[in-house]
Amino acid sequence: MTIDLIGNGIVCIMSLLGFIYAAVHFFRPETETYQKMIAGALGCLFICRLYEIVQFFVAEKLPKIFQVGVLGGVGCFMFLFTAFISTMDGFVDDGSKIFKKYRWKAVCFTLIYDAAAVMTLMSPSAPSMKISNAIEQIMIGGTAFYSFKQLIIPKSLSKKAAYFKPFYLVSLLFSLGHMLEIVIWVYDPQGIAVWIIPYSIITLTIPALAPTFNWGVKRWKM
Repeated sequence: MTIDLIGNGIVCIMSLLGFIYAAVHFFRPETETYQKMIAGALGCLFICRLYEIVQFFVAEKLPKIFQVGVLGGVGCFMFLFTAFISTMDGFVDDGSKIFKKYRWKAVCFTLIYDAAAVMTLMSPSAPSMKISNAIEQIMIGGTAFYSFKQLIIPKSLSKKAAYFKPFYLVSLLFSLGHMLEIVIWVYDPQGIAVWIIPYSIITLTIPALAPTFNWGVKRWKM
């Protein structure tokens, strides 16, 4: 049993529990679409990890070529990114010049994720795998951009942002964990220790993702 299988197994279980929590709280007539997207993200993550576990038992390894499980990872961050860009960012940033410096700070921070995407494209993986991983990292970078930007906006400029700061922090760490996992996976370094970092970050942030978001929604609508 490898660290890959153990890590994916734990992430699979946590994402299923997170999806159930989000579905119970967000799939209601009175909830908005962006709330349902959080549940969609966790559901995609569960499908992704479940496929990879099944693939491991069938082939005894995860091939470094394009496989269906990758679509679950892309879908996860596409849901999160869409929730930010379609609705949540508009709650905080109205496009005025006062928020300009925070946008630029977030752009500079996101360069780390852009560098990771370039590293993925330069990896020895198959071309189809490089492209799909790069697409996922673009979605991860977009999620990190909005999470970081809204995290650093002070309460004096936006009370709504203050309500969601725990969620922004969790979302940022969640993105970081996945970015590290992809880079480590495509280069496949030896040693268990290097894998523990991304799996630990992902495992700890999954159960906090939906509850912190739900807490922010309740505080905002009080």
